[in-house]
Amino acid sequence: MGAPLDRISNCGFAVNIVNGCWKREIEVCGNGVWLDRNDDRFIRMDEYMQVMKGLWTKDDFSFDCLYYNVDHSPVRFETIRKPWPPF
Repeated sequence: MGAPLDRISNCGFAVNIVNGCWKREIEVCGNGVWLDRNDDRFIRMDEYMQVMKGLWTKDDFSFDCLYYNVDHSPVRFETIRKPWPPF
């Protein structure tokens, strides 16, 4: 959804990444997958950012890690801002 918003808003889109500090915070925001260890939450957040960057910059993107798996995404979600909107 971010790439079209970046195009429609003429670069008015930014990504706010929130790792979460409290289990209830994660439950309220709809993620529903609390990780008890801070290290695990930071690993998942880093993977998420790598997936977004890959989908915004590569024509054929694959990613296989602990929390996220993308198998040859055939669609490029290109943004106006290069290489991607700010995080």
